[in-house]
Amino acid sequence: MFVSRLISLLIIFTVLATRPAHAYLDPGTGSLITQALAGFLLAVIFSLKLWTGKIKQFFKKNKTQQQMINRKALDSSFRDPSGFVS
Repeated sequence: MFVSRLISLLIIFTVLATRPAHAYLDPGTGSLITQALAGFLLAVIFSLKLWTGKIKQFFKKNKTQQQMINRKALDSSFRDPSGFVS
């Protein structure tokens, strides 16, 4: 209750205390802001994908190393005594 009343008072104060800025924002400014936001979002998404890929690769590395060890053991068990693979 107190928080909602405080937020309401802040909004009312902000609306009543504003003064004209006498500034002009042309369409190029909006385009610049849009490009900056899009670039920032894409950079964040790319970074997250890169980090998650590295984390997944780190945990998969242990599994793939174990699989390679198992494959080498299997390959060596199927060799002829002469050393040729059958």
